[in-house]
Amino acid sequence: MTEFGVRTVLEDKRFLLCITVAAAALAFLGPLVDFDLWWHVKAGGLILATGSVPRTDPFSFTAAGQPWVYHSWLSAVLLNLMWRAGGPMALVLYRALVLAGVLMLAWAAARKRGVGPAVASILALAGCLQFKLRALERPFLFSLLLFIVFAMILQACISSPPPEEQAVRLPGTKRRQWLAAEDSVLWGPGGRLILLPVLTVLWANLHAGFISGLLLISAYGAGEMVRLAAHTGVQRCPAMLLKGLGGARFRAMFITGVLCVAASVITPYGPGILLYPFWLSHTVKLMKKVVEWQPMPMRLDFAVFWVLMGFGALIFVRSIYFTAKAGRLRAQAGQYATDILLMAGFGFLAIQSVRHMEWVLLLVPSILGWHLQAYARFSPEEGADGELGQRRPYAYVALVLALAVGVWPLVNEGIPRPGVGRGTFPVEACDYMAARKLDYRFYNTYEWGGYLIWRFWPEKRVFIDGRCEVYRDKIMGQAIDVEAGKANWERILDRWDVQMFIVRYRKRDSSHFFAGDRWRCVYWDDAAIIGLRSDAFVGRRPGLPEFALSNPITIEKTLGSAAPEKILKEVDLVLARDPECWTAWAYRARSLVRMAAQKPDERRALLRDAFRAAQQAVGLQDKHYETWLAMEEVAEALGDKKAVAEAAAQVEKWRPPPYEAAK
Repeated sequence: MTEFGVRTVLEDKRFLLCITVAAAALAFLGPLVDFDLWWHVKAGGLILATGSVPRTDPFSFTAAGQPWVYHSWLSAVLLNLMWRAGGPMALVLYRALVLAGVLMLAWAAARKRGVGPAVASILALAGCLQFKLRALERPFLFSLLLFIVFAMILQACISSPPPEEQAVRLPGTKRRQWLAAEDSVLWGPGGRLILLPVLTVLWANLHAGFISGLLLISAYGAGEMVRLAAHTGVQRCPAMLLKGLGGARFRAMFITGVLCVAASVITPYGPGILLYPFWLSHTVKLMKKVVEWQPMPMRLDFAVFWVLMGFGALIFVRSIYFTAKAGRLRAQAGQYATDILLMAGFGFLAIQSVRHMEWVLLLVPSILGWHLQAYARFSPEEGADGELGQRRPYAYVALVLALAVGVWPLVNEGIPRPGVGRGTFPVEACDYMAARKLDYRFYNTYEWGGYLIWRFWPEKRVFIDGRCEVYRDKIMGQAIDVEAGKANWERILDRWDVQMFIVRYRKRDSSHFFAGDRWRCVYWDDAAIIGLRSDAFVGRRPGLPEFALSNPITIEKTLGSAAPEKILKEVDLVLARDPECWTAWAYRARSLVRMAAQKPDERRALLRDAFRAAQQAVGLQDKHYETWLAMEEVAEALGDKKAVAEAAAQVEKWRPPPYEAAK
């Protein structure tokens, strides 16, 4: 194919749409990683079984009976039905298809505004890169879908001819012209805004994100006010808004907003659902301890968001300059006001809380794409097709970005295995709890509460999970104190008669759990540790092993003091249970190195075994400093200076920052 033929294919809008959607779908395949998914699935099953939405907490022993406003009840039912139909694969496909569909609609919204297909693809795929941080299979995905649908309907409304051009006197009737124009905006070709209240009923029962839909209507209504003021003058504007023909579109939006507010209370909780988001943010202060509710960090993994925000500010200034130079600023004042309100408003929300980032990313293709092309709209030599000039290589950039988003992760990390993410959830630890019948009241890591509910409820209840509105500051504060090892952590567990804990020991410094002799390590793997209170452990003997020496929280101490043969015996028990436990392979290698130093006659054979164990550890997990630390120690014992240097570099590359002191 000639260069001209290749370029023709690359610049074809159908090809660009296909690679955008395909890249997005591939990007969101992979194991299930959302911590809250599991209690949603369990709650959906409870609703289907009982035929009612729970109003108090059924899942924990710390907040049992406390009020629970479950705004996502309909999503939970749908997620449960998906799980029943296809298990983990169904939920993986749900995530991939919904997010790919959302980005496809964002691309289509940009095209509706005249943005070139390549530019729309670039901006949509840039958003996809940032989306990957929060590609979570939760009810929030329904909000994203309805958000972009709302934005498309509202944008179509203000992009239609103004009411004074639409209004016609219907023959044979006495209807006023402004009313005819309102009809056109509400359910005619001028907008079809009447769809929004219908969708709001659905949205309010799927997710509390329906508030963002009301914010969209407000922003577009404010933009319409600015348009009218610029068109008729500030003094005439109020009268026109109230009863003039030119204010028909604003009145239609106002009516739509009122209907949407009324529609949003058609939930099991009535009008209270409107105040829920504000109540949550002002009542549960410790909610800010949860990552998704924290302010947007200035980190490399959020670079796309910050670049788009900074780039967007420059684009707006440039767009205003070219529009004013062409004498069109007054005519487009309403659109400019709407776009600025949307980007600034939702951008502010995102900066205040990470979980609002997606709203901005969905608006970027249509808003920034349109303003990016301000010069093209007023420059005939650039071409009227909105592609910013066909001689520019935007299609090539879009193709490269699609490959980076969808294909490169497959090349770099291999084909993802849909299912439950190993190491993300305590799958093996829960299997062990079930097999050993460890039926004790337990303390659990906050993030794992949802998975533990899914695995064990109603037989067992959790200490805490992701529903911070149920636990509020009192219980959340206690969970934080236990995890951080505050002075009162054991008193908190005693108060709730906790006899066991299951924690993510790599999340922070967890040494306080085994600082004394009150707790015994009875299980560990790559992610989780299970500890039993000493009196409960003694009651289970014999038959329940203890891992006093290989306990990952204390092993750095025991490697320097305990007999390596005894450590190795415990590590081999772990490997017999889980041959893919890379932590155990790393500890095995390090234990064998110490045995080799004590047994000169067996040194060579022991170091060979140690090298194989270190290789196995790195092969299973090559992005963690502990496996490379094992390889470094083995290489040093073998006298391989080159291997020592390579392993030491990897240790420093993957070593996490020091744990912060508990706050």
